[in-house]
Amino acid sequence: MNRPNPMTMWSRVAVLEAWLLETGCRRILSTHIWDVFVGHVCSQCAIETVLVIEAGLVDAGEKEIMIPRYYVASGGTYAGEKFNWNASTTPQDALGGRQIIFTQGKLIGWSSALNAIVYDRGRPSDYGSWPALNNYAKRKTVKVSKEAILSAGALRSPHLLMLSGIGEKAQLERHGIKTVVNIPGVDQNCQDHAIGSFAMRVDQSLEKASELEDPEFDALQGEEYYESRTGRWTDGLPASLAFIPYLNFTSDPDTVLDTVNHIIDMHRARSTAGQELMYLNGGQLFVTVFMHPLSRGTVKLASAEPFGYPFVDPQYLSHPSDIKLYVDALKYYRRIIATGAMKKSNAKEIFLVQT
Repeated sequence: MNRPNPMTMWSRVAVLEAWLLETGCRRILSTHIWDVFVGHVCSQCAIETVLVIEAGLVDAGEKEIMIPRYYVASGGTYAGEKFNWNASTTPQDALGGRQIIFTQGKLIGWSSALNAIVYDRGRPSDYGSWPALNNYAKRKTVKVSKEAILSAGALRSPHLLMLSGIGEKAQLERHGIKTVVNIPGVDQNCQDHAIGSFAMRVDQSLEKASELEDPEFDALQGEEYYESRTGRWTDGLPASLAFIPYLNFTSDPDTVLDTVNHIIDMHRARSTAGQELMYLNGGQLFVTVFMHPLSRGTVKLASAEPFGYPFVDPQYLSHPSDIKLYVDALKYYRRIIATGAMKKSNAKEIFLVQT
């Protein structure tokens, strides 16, 4: 049996249909990178064939994907590039009505190919807390005649469910979609890690990303990279990264008392990161990313068109605790630049960057 070429299978629907009929494939995963692992686990069943379908391009080793220096050009930061699905949020009330780019990689590997070589494995307590999420609900076992796994990412999974008639009845009817199952919660609980940036001026002797704007210097760094894989082209987005427990930068973890108890326990534990602190551009910029934001939003239908994007509204900073913790993060940042090591570089705060 000849299977279709994996480099073109995702774009050849007719060939794919013929192969499915020939193999009797029972599991189809419409997926991002995490579900490749899920597919591998499913494939351990000897009597089953597993087909993993992933939307997007197959990269050809472009420099935007392979070389850290070109991270921004990959679409990792700006919409409009070929490796990004170009999704944006709805206007955000807490951000002055601004719309924020909601980056999702449009290539095999999804956003893991656009992460600026930031390896941010979670703490054991992060994964250990997952079972606690079901302690308020009755567990049920659902059986079907054939196994189907829908896993199309944080935005597309609820989108596809609603297009299929599974969601809030009133919303589905507005778009002429017949309701199969009325489940209002399908479009709820969208969440994202909002980023806050704090800028400072430092000693000019430190390395800075702006130096690569000099064509001659950039060309020399490119030659060094291709010769020895060293030099400034190997720099990822952050110069350094730390995961900071909440108790390191706030004395008031009880600001989250209106959330579920297991999240409070995580905030109080020194084994769980509450903040990701990235140190960028040779000491010019601190970027703080909250790992467990409390703000929750929605993913709602924009139309019944399957190839369009839904309305994405993460409602950044809509929870007062997130705002409180960002203020505490700013105070913590100021404690860092007041240290002896930072004083040696003449670090001075100059302004806050909107992101």
